[in-house]
Order: sequence, then C-alpha cells, then structure tokens
Amino acid sequence: MGLRTNIDLSVQFGQDNALTDLLFSRDMQSLLDTLDHGVSHVVTLDAGESNYVVSMGDVELARLIYIESDGEFTLTLGGGVSTQAIMSAAGGSYPTGFIGEDTLFLKIDAATISVTFDLLDQTVQQVINRLNAQAALLSLPTVAYLNGAQLRLKSPTFGVTSEVEIVSASAGVLTALGLTVSSIAGDAAVNGTGPIQVRRPASTNSATLAEGVKAFFLGTVQTGALTIDNPDPDNEIQLRIAIAGDLSPTIPC
Repeated sequence: MGLRTNIDLSVQFGQDNALTDLLFSRDMQSLLDTLDHGVSHVVTLDAGESNYVVSMGDVELARLIYIESDGEFTLTLGGGVSTQAIMSAAGGSYPTGFIGEDTLFLKIDAATISVTFDLLDQTVQQVINRLNAQAALLSLPTVAYLNGAQLRLKSPTFGVTSEVEIVSASAGVLTALGLTVSSIAGDAAVNGTGPIQVRRPASTNSATLAEGVKAFFLGTVQTGALTIDNPDPDNEIQLRIAIAGDLSPTIPC
C-alpha cells in the first residue's frame, strides 16, 4: 500500500525527544499507512480541570492513540459530549415551484415555527433565508443551513432537549424541500468507561518524580471519544496528543 500523504501526526513541544522521534519515524509511518487519517493536538489543562473532550477531527474511530504529558493525567475512553439535533434534507428539488401559499410547520426545541414561503422562494438559499428570518422573529439564532445543494436544519442547543421536528406542511412542500414528517433529538453527554490513570515515572532513587520526565501512553484501541482529566488541583499540565484511525464518511456543516 502506498504512503498516505494525509497522515501527519507530528506535534511539537519545541524540544527534542528520542522516544517521540522514534514513534514518528518512517517505520511508524508504515503502521500509520494502514489507517485512514490522523489528527494531532497540543492542549493545556488548567489545574483541576476535568472532562476535557479531545476533538477527533475527521477521525470517526480512533485505533492508535499517543499521548505525552508533563504531568499526571486521567484518560477515559468512550466518553462523549452532548450533541445537537441535526436534520439533513435529501432529494430536495429546486426551483421549488412555490406560488406564495406554501406553508411549513416545524419545531426547533420547544419553539414552533410557522413558515409561509413567498413566490420568490425558489432556490435553496432563498428557502434558508426565509426559515432563518422566521426563526429570528421568535428570537432564535440561525436554524437553517446549506448542505451541499440541500437544506439542513439544526437545533441551536445540545443534549436531550435539542430537537428538530417537521410537524406538517401544505401539499408538495415536503417533497420540494426533501423533508418528511419526522423528528430527531440530540444525545446527552455520556461518561466513558475504564478511566486510565497515567502517572509520571519515579526517579531512579525513588525519592521524587524525575524532573522533566514525560508520561507516555501508546495504545492500539478502538474508541470514538477521548476525555482527559487533570487531577492536580494546583498545577496545569500540557499534553501532546496524536490520534489515527478511520476517516468519518461525512462531516456535518
């Protein structure tokens, strides 16, 4: 298999490190070549900060994770932040053919939005503008977005109360917009399983923690989320994180 040029997990603290150099050598690159994509981060956790969710970028399923830290940390695999309700239209046809008496009733969270489309609402962008103008009258932020050549509706909130629902519409409206009478809700934040506490190695005389020694974690795992806690109530920690895995097939707008 040829070298995938989209894999680049090199992250820098601004200092040399033999183990890191070895990890990201061409030999390691041959391992990364079996994976679809990679993402890297340099992050700082404040003293006592918890539930820091590491962005997976466009990696849908992490299979190889590397973390380097200048202090003790706790890693939780499989946790996740709350999500927002997103409904993507499919098969919408433009121009819509609206004649000025075409209505759509939808709910965004607890707010019911009644939209009457104008004769001039023919393109997907004009439909989006009409929906957002009506949402603004209810003091809602933007709820309609362009997704390729189709309409996408988003709740502005996250969690189980986040909801997008298509309630009803006049004849032909749902077909024109590529929607159906349906609803979708967001997900609540979930805790990960099996926290892993990573400690800094002790010095050779076992008296104190070795000055400047990094704590390393390299694992081949399968997870869709990472959550990191800093257990030190007095000091911040800095981490270098590299993730490689399967590329997400679609990235929401």
